[in-house]
Amino acid sequence: MGRFMGSLFALFTAFLPPIGIASVFAIIIGFILPMAIAMYVSSKNIGDAFKFSEIINRIKSVFGEYAIAYIFMLILGIIVSAIAVIPFIGWIIALFITFYIGVVASNLFGKLYVKSKA
Repeated sequence: MGRFMGSLFALFTAFLPPIGIASVFAIIIGFILPMAIAMYVSSKNIGDAFKFSEIINRIKSVFGEYAIAYIFMLILGIIVSAIAVIPFIGWIIALFITFYIGVVASNLFGKLYVKSKA
């Protein structure tokens, strides 16, 4: 038992820093992505999704509302993940809730894009 716990601890310790770094990058990219998608959709030019200075400026112009919307979507994602764990029926419920959340998030971030200034 002791050897197993030691190797489990070593495995956990070895993978904790990369998981932490990946989590930070995921949060940063997830924060920028809705505005990048909105820029692409509005212009129908994929290059606009990579204009990082314009994306950052647009986010800055509506930062408070944008941050609240992003945090709200993160919380909803955590709640849906908890629902999905329920045996048998949870993933079906989560499937429908996820679709609805996606529609609401797209509408919300689209309105923030229209409100933002480059």
